[in-house]
Amino acid sequence: MATIYDADVLIFLIGNFRKKRKPARPRCYIPKSFRAVGSTKGGDQYRLLEAALDRLLTTRITTNAKPDGKPGGQRKFRWLDAVTKVSGGGKSN
Repeated sequence: MATIYDADVLIFLIGNFRKKRKPARPRCYIPKSFRAVGSTKGGDQYRLLEAALDRLLTTRITTNAKPDGKPGGQRKFRWLDAVTKVSGGGKSN
């Protein structure tokens, strides 16, 4: 389950996603995410980021809240649908 500490990663991804005009599959460059949350670029940081992405992938949310604040039908979703790790370029989407 995702923790409150994973919120930085989620906020960075959402911000990255919102900047794109055609956000079919947002692409996230990891060093930018480290800078965005005030972190260093080291092996431990990559491991911590991978663990955070794993938690965000496996956390399921159940809600009946609607944008207008009134209750509606129950919906379930995950914070992240997919993550692809690309080696060699230091990139991940």
